[in-house]
Amino acid sequence: MKYYFDKRSVGKDGRCPLRLRMRKDGKSAMPLTGIRIAPDKWDDNGQMAKDARLNQRLRDILDNAEDYILRLKAEGRYASMSLDELASELGKRVLAVDIHLNRKETLAFQMEQYRDRQTKQGTREVYDRTIKTLSEYDEDFTIRSIREIDYGYLSRFEAWCRGRGMKVNSVSILMRNIRTVFNEARREGVTTLYPFSTFKIKQEETKKRALTLEELRAFMAQPVNSDQQKYKDYFMLMIYLIGINTQDLFLAKSEDLKHGRLDYRRRKTGKLYSVKVEPEAMAIINKYRGIDYLLEPMDDHGDFLSWRTQLNKRLKAIGQQTGKKGKILGKGPFSEISTYWARHTWATLAFQIGIPVDVVGQALGHSDRSHAITFTYINPDQRKVDEANRRLIDYVLGL
Repeated sequence: MKYYFDKRSVGKDGRCPLRLRMRKDGKSAMPLTGIRIAPDKWDDNGQMAKDARLNQRLRDILDNAEDYILRLKAEGRYASMSLDELASELGKRVLAVDIHLNRKETLAFQMEQYRDRQTKQGTREVYDRTIKTLSEYDEDFTIRSIREIDYGYLSRFEAWCRGRGMKVNSVSILMRNIRTVFNEARREGVTTLYPFSTFKIKQEETKKRALTLEELRAFMAQPVNSDQQKYKDYFMLMIYLIGINTQDLFLAKSEDLKHGRLDYRRRKTGKLYSVKVEPEAMAIINKYRGIDYLLEPMDDHGDFLSWRTQLNKRLKAIGQQTGKKGKILGKGPFSEISTYWARHTWATLAFQIGIPVDVVGQALGHSDRSHAITFTYINPDQRKVDEANRRLIDYVLGL
């Protein structure tokens, strides 16, 4: 038996499948091994890959296949089997077992398994991004054994991410995800190695993401045209609704607003949430009422992410200095702002006016097992949140 590098079938990633060529009674068959290799990584004459680790795996496959055929001969089954039956048997008993065992021991498999066990959509998306980034960095990621992920691998991956312009804290999220999967793999006995005993995850202090009271009032008073006013209103609406997430706000339906409250399930956590709609918030909602949605933007935008990008871009442009024909002369006073600032601003100002930490946490929808919150009625804890929001709005408006 030998290998056949099938250049007739090139995948989207540029790799070709490696088959096991076998002969019996003058006929040949070529079952798949489950391994795909880039053409420049395969030596057809030498029947080997340009990777010592992969070559060891290929030798193991051949040895296992030959051992299995010897066993079939010893059992007297080999002579009566057709070539197709033999190829099928090898595929099930040797190749599939090899693929399964090696796949389970890869970092990719462990990360996918951990991701699939998560119940929160936001968490699954974070691990999806980690898997995608690792796949872009390492073309052999899908077959990379978790035992190969050492200090050097992590250091090179970190440098590659930073070289692409990723911020330190963005890279740290990826690294923490890898560390979490390593901890799970160790508990399950997949590996005993732990590169994070020496590799330290870097973290930078988070930049300011909240407006002071004076800055928020300046934002509200900033002269704008009619188009910019819409984006200012949306930002203030998010503050009036306790720093509501943009997805939760702009994907809300009209029926989610009833009896003076906006009731919805947070897309990040899946938790039910309810916020009292104060008159200032209701005025903005009525100004920009939608048809299929509570607000009008998503009636016209099919893609929420592109809409959020547009919203953040327009917020940063508020107060920008412009010259003739709208030429931008310099950054404005709110060039760093984004929709996420509404949430941080609400929390920061709430602390300033003495709202208790547990009430602020509850208002923001943080998990707190000391509160058994139900949204089928308004309990005393929910009234505390309503009162806190009213106090904050009065503080901002100087009432």
